[in-house]
Amino acid sequence: MTMMSMYPVIIILFATLALRNVAVKKLVTKVDVETTMVMVLFINAFFAMMLYFFVFDRKTITQNIGKLVEKRDPVLLLPWFASLVGITFTYVYYRIIEVKELYFVSLVLSIFPVFVAIAAYIFLNETMNLYQMLAMFIILSGVVLLNVSSDKK
Repeated sequence: MTMMSMYPVIIILFATLALRNVAVKKLVTKVDVETTMVMVLFINAFFAMMLYFFVFDRKTITQNIGKLVEKRDPVLLLPWFASLVGITFTYVYYRIIEVKELYFVSLVLSIFPVFVAIAAYIFLNETMNLYQMLAMFIILSGVVLLNVSSDKK
């Protein structure tokens, strides 16, 4: 699949993610953040189990995990780390959208790709060119301007 043919999929994905955030914002206005988080996590776990049992290749998954466990590969710690960070982010995100406007929080989160690029540069030895660094500066400047303008209200 070429990048051009991926754009409609990406647009649909982002539109769906936007609706997901609106749904979570509505939910945290009805029940507390902890209840929202537990509900979403349990439903995610349910869908993950359905994918595991009915969609994914369980044999390959079992073999991959078995090889990692057999070698005592430290990469096994990465899902634990990713899960802990993900749950922490979700909790903080739900807390923030509980009290702030959803569009504002989403715009501030646009800084996330900057951190991904920096982490990839440091830990994966990926490179960045001048245009990419300029784009990161523009994103950071935009978030700063957004926060300065919101403080004026």
